[in-house]
Amino acid sequence: MTRWCSSAPPLSSDRVTGRAERETLIVTAQPKHVAFLLNDFALGGAERVTITLCNALAERGLRVELLLRKKKGPLIDALSDSVEITLLPASDRWHWMPAIAKLGRTSPALLSYLLAQNPPGFVRRLPALRDYLQKERPDALFSTLTGNNLLAVWAAELAKVPTRIVLRIATTISRDFAQDRKASPPASPVLLRQWYPRAHEIVCVSQGVKRDLESFIGRAVPSAETIYNPLDLERIAYLSKAPVAHSWLNGEGADCIVALGRLEPAKDYATLLRAFARLDAERPARLIILGEGNERGKLSALAEELGIADRVDLHGDVTNPFSFLAHADLYVLSSAYEGCPNALMEAMACGCRVVSTDCPSGPRELLQDGTIGPLVPVGDAEALAAAMASALAQPPAPERVKARAAEYDLPLVVERYVDALVA
Repeated sequence: MTRWCSSAPPLSSDRVTGRAERETLIVTAQPKHVAFLLNDFALGGAERVTITLCNALAERGLRVELLLRKKKGPLIDALSDSVEITLLPASDRWHWMPAIAKLGRTSPALLSYLLAQNPPGFVRRLPALRDYLQKERPDALFSTLTGNNLLAVWAAELAKVPTRIVLRIATTISRDFAQDRKASPPASPVLLRQWYPRAHEIVCVSQGVKRDLESFIGRAVPSAETIYNPLDLERIAYLSKAPVAHSWLNGEGADCIVALGRLEPAKDYATLLRAFARLDAERPARLIILGEGNERGKLSALAEELGIADRVDLHGDVTNPFSFLAHADLYVLSSAYEGCPNALMEAMACGCRVVSTDCPSGPRELLQDGTIGPLVPVGDAEALAAAMASALAQPPAPERVKARAAEYDLPLVVERYVDALVA
């Protein structure tokens, strides 16, 4: 294992003032030691939430360590220099196989699947995480994403240490497995049912995610609770004031709509493009989609087919989406399914008008049954176009939208996470 402290500037403390004066730091002779398990610093919701929590807990005086596969990615500069980084190296087959074989004594499904073929990448880090837990014995280990969650409970089972295991479930698992089997090994529905309940705590990012988890597991999960994603509102306010490098967002001419998220089937941007084409036929508008993914070619072709290619910008990834959201006339979430959509919450924090599909799960809860922003059926381009037109015709109400987002401000949400991690 390789260990060092990040040298990146802490956005949440050095660049934004005020929070340190409001909060009472947790100071003890031996600060609680909390480890977070992540892959890298990719531009994703799981990564943003994990980094936000790492920074907040480090600011409160806890010893915080981020366990990574690779120390690379566009969000690396968002991590506070108070957070330690440890790399977990991958092992060869002769090191991870004995560990899997030991677990397989109580999990035949695990043994038969993983020993029959090359394992997913996270399995190769099992010996390193087991050794880390035995040596460092952190008070808590926090994990998110399916592969890492399984890795965390397996390593804890092998390490036999009192570390508290906390898993974060950020999506509707049933839909995830139904639509994107590449995200996890095919055998893992069985593995999730066996291993997830062994965690000390399971954090579900919405009530809908919790209901889906218990339906998927097939029974109530007493260790599961709902904690919505945190919004670092001070940092968002700071970054939203940065100049936006896009001529469509200068406040002149046609309305500009922004969507944010990877270009993947779950986001259903095809429906958004069809809805935008209907809207554009009635009133001048432009659409910027922030994100990258496997469907870029398909979506570009669809925009050409619909005759809207010159008014749609598949802009790609950006490290600061908040300046785009703050200048947009409307934010649209077109997803087929979510967990608790960070991008929708971030748009609300920027005071942007919002429209969303009524997908499982999260939007209905966040938008209070449609009173904060319209909800439309999944995959219904006509209804989405009508909702977009209606929202653009209404006067902006940024304070009302921001007030709803304020309920998820970081100091409030982090208290729940402190209870989950160091209870």
